Amino acid sequence: MSTKYRESRLKIFLSSTMKELRDARDIVDRELDKRGINAWVYENNVSAAPDSVVATSLRQVDGADVYVGLFWQLHGKVTIEEFQQARLTGKPCFVYIREKDCRRDDNLETFLQKEIYDLQKGVTYRFFERVSELGEQIAEDILA
Repeated sequence: MSTKYRESRLKIFLSSTMKELRDARDIVDRELDKRGINAWVYENNVSAAPDSVVATSLRQVDGADVYVGLFWQLHGKVTIEEFQQARLTGKPCFVYIREKDCRRDDNLETFLQKEIYDLQKGVTYRFFERVSELGEQIAEDILA
């Protein structure tokens, strides 16, 4: 797994709550790296800095070429801000949601309804079940 951003490669900001989907972030990072794409994953790429977590994340969203959001059950305030920053700055946004029929935090469900599922302002998204296939799917989607 690559832990540094190489400047000449496509840069992906990989977003999800820190409390869930760690396995998915690692798999996606490896799969993208195999294809010559840098994934910026907070816990793998951040260094100590005087900035807040939010400021650091939003700066990385701004520097990325593409935003990839992974959602499951928990609502993450920073994750939502990252998505909104990506949309505000016109980044291509790829969204993947684990388990179509599961109980989600009410705040996350509200966000998904308003920002993702909405036919007019939302984005095209994909549900996934198996993390093992997610990295390959994301790489194929981005490269397409």
